Amino acid sequence: ISMIALYGIWSGVIGYGIGAIIAGTFSWAQHTFGLIRLDGTVYFLDRLPIEPHWQHAALVASIVVVLTVAVTTIPAYAATRISPLSILRIK
Repeated sequence: ISMIALYGIWSGVIGYGIGAIIAGTFSWAQHTFGLIRLDGTVYFLDRLPIEPHWQHAALVASIVVVLTVAVTTIPAYAATRISPLSILRIK
């Protein structure tokens, strides 16, 4: 179980890390430069406001870790219940 589950958990953490870096970069750019502009005649704002919070990233990270552990541990446990000889047996 451990090798399969650790590989899956590692993949989930790496995926979250890459996604967090990309999302953080875009939210910083929007907050700093206002990349997404709004039509001032229709809206009372000229750019899309964004306020990044570390609590949101921490919440998403915890959910990702819990779901990754669940999604990798269950199939890993099921895989250990199968005998390799039954797979190799020719019928």
